Amino acid sequence: MKTFFRWTIRVIVGLLLALVAVIVLREPLLRWMAERQLRRQTGLETKIGKFDVGIFSPMITIRDLKIYNSAAFGGKPLLDLAELHVEYDADALRALKLRLKLVRFNLAEVNVVTDTNGRNNLQELQDKAQQAAPGGATNQLALGVEFDKIDTLDLTLGMLRYTDMKQPDRPQEVDLGLKHEVIHNVKSANDINQALVNVMLRRGIGLLGGGSPFGGAAQGGAGALNPLTLWKQLSPPAKN
Repeated sequence: MKTFFRWTIRVIVGLLLALVAVIVLREPLLRWMAERQLRRQTGLETKIGKFDVGIFSPMITIRDLKIYNSAAFGGKPLLDLAELHVEYDADALRALKLRLKLVRFNLAEVNVVTDTNGRNNLQELQDKAQQAAPGGATNQLALGVEFDKIDTLDLTLGMLRYTDMKQPDRPQEVDLGLKHEVIHNVKSANDINQALVNVMLRRGIGLLGGGSPFGGAAQGGAGALNPLTLWKQLSPPAKN
């Protein structure tokens, strides 16, 4: 009986130590897994400053996510995501529906680069994303989970910067200056695009540059960066 008691205590202590290890190590382990997955999907170097998953609450927070351009596009950060905070509906997820109660998306900076052959890094990124999902754009996600909606999207957009490798010392910049723009009941990328069009028109951000976000003029002139067109390039295609 004494041996059984000691064995039971050892099992309990072992389980407690394992639980402590999971709690302590979960952040670096999850961060490593997320970085690995993003590298696989984009083919680009990825760094995450902080990755936190709620143990007792359905939430995920990523801070200081940086995706770097390949050497062909200068190697500097392509994307600097200051924060992505997600609060999801656990009951809906058990029913294979992804319903997000709150998404706080703070995109600090995007650096778009065109190489000497006229190809830009967003095109390269889109090609790799399409290769990773050859079936095309749908609402179907991994493991049979289907996207439902975002109840509240808190959107912050900072700097858009464009560099032509033929003239690397003449970058164009647009500071969108959108801070905590709230969009409700988001069911597709089109909902976000339309809301951004309305916000930018309301704030007087011009629709410059025709059908392309890239032009040779100085900032603010004809052919300058078109933030709406660039946002559409960053956004996933809508479901038909």
